[in-house]
Amino acid sequence: MHPTPGGVRVTLRGPTAESEKLREMPELARAIYEMIGGAGQLRTGEIAAMAGIVRRTALRHLNVLADAGLVRRVAKSCNDPHAHWVIRRT
Repeated sequence: MHPTPGGVRVTLRGPTAESEKLREMPELARAIYEMIGGAGQLRTGEIAAMAGIVRRTALRHLNVLADAGLVRRVAKSCNDPHAHWVIRRT
């Protein structure tokens, strides 16, 4: 609520496009999204280790999230060994 000279104004917010997209994701993809959000940035191997899955499975879910515009890979090249994933902020 925001106080105004004439009273109080209430601002209601509905679900965001981001939350709608996440709701449609597999549970593991949502968990990976939360891991990245909590850490700020993570590498594929770190995500795999934290989730107790193989890198290939982590990468599959990361690509689903990236295709939905929820995360992005930060890298200097396709084979960058220091590449990491971050939440895509709109």
